[in-house]
Amino acid sequence: MSDYKTPPHSPEAELAVLGSLTNDCRDESITMDVISTGLTSEHFHSPLNANLYDYIIEKYKEGEEYSAIEIATYAISHPEKYGSASDIAGLFRYSETFHSLKSHIGLLKMLHTRRKIIYSCTDSINRAYNLDSNYLKLLQNQENLITEIRDDRSPTTEGASISDATDKLVEMWKSVKENNGMRGLSFGVPMLDQELGGMAKGDLVVFAGAPSMGKSVSMLQAASASMKDGKRVLIFSLEMEQEQVAARLYSCICGVEFSKTLTGVNCSKSDFRKIKEGAATIKNSNSKIFDAGDQSIEYIETISKVENDRCPVDLIVIDYYQLIESPDHKDDLKRLEYVSRRLKQLAKTVKVPVVTGAQLNEQGKVHGSKALGKDANILLRIHADEKNSGYVVDKSRNTQRGQFIHCSLNGKYQRFE
Repeated sequence: MSDYKTPPHSPEAELAVLGSLTNDCRDESITMDVISTGLTSEHFHSPLNANLYDYIIEKYKEGEEYSAIEIATYAISHPEKYGSASDIAGLFRYSETFHSLKSHIGLLKMLHTRRKIIYSCTDSINRAYNLDSNYLKLLQNQENLITEIRDDRSPTTEGASISDATDKLVEMWKSVKENNGMRGLSFGVPMLDQELGGMAKGDLVVFAGAPSMGKSVSMLQAASASMKDGKRVLIFSLEMEQEQVAARLYSCICGVEFSKTLTGVNCSKSDFRKIKEGAATIKNSNSKIFDAGDQSIEYIETISKVENDRCPVDLIVIDYYQLIESPDHKDDLKRLEYVSRRLKQLAKTVKVPVVTGAQLNEQGKVHGSKALGKDANILLRIHADEKNSGYVVDKSRNTQRGQFIHCSLNGKYQRFE
């Protein structure tokens, strides 16, 4: 007699979701409502149901019309992937309102979590019996699973009362007063702080410019200012290696020439003393650099949330926007629109400023997509010609826009002054 047990699942809940999404009389907003819950095809136990869900969501995201009959017709040529056409055509029988559907979605997520635990523990048990396996790696795998499950938990907040919001506003007034008019973290450039009041929690801040105009300098100058204040910063560098990032940080923080911090050549005793002091500052901030070249938006989100759970993060810097991958979006325009939206959500979710850079095209617009300009709270365009140099405030949700803030790039010390 076999000891095999079917992993916990609910065919009824899966059919309720699919039926509600394919009902021709469905509420137009129900698909977006389901997506907003974070439900993915991974939460389905049946591969056929998971494939159907992916097909429906992809149709919705592409802005294409779909119905149970249309999907059933398509499935006739792909029964091994989507199942019986007659079953698909009859999915409407399981349709429910979104209010009723929420309990099914919650059940699917809970059962998915249980299956993950079962699969992981089963694998770990088998590996643990093998005395040649690395037990430390086994422990790390279990820790990663717990972190992943904790990170995937459903939100518990149901909104705040106006009274609570007012209390938060008064607290912010006091904080701004105590910080000499600063609403948040410093840009590291006094003129920017004076005009914009710093970077507040939940802000998406964009430094836009042509190549070699100082986007990375601007982002790392903001990171340096936060580190000097003892703030914890996560830096995702998709263009430079970690040692190059460190060299730029040391140059900005310590006031040592970049050529010296990058190579270590021709450093005086005074330079080494300054670098040593800067190293202590950076170490005390508990900041981190992630420099993998193929970082996806999902990777950046996961790392940010996990690190924030381990030790609160104060600032996230991503260098830069157009290099962020999204495996599910092959079209560049749609990828950039998706990444822009997720960056804004990341700032709101972790409740810290997210700072990134963006390349400008020949017309002086953000290359690839208008979405970033719409999603950004603050968009600063780096400008330099024979007469003027500095930042143009193309967008600022809470202050005046359009003003020109005079400053110049000092590449020698990796900062704007």
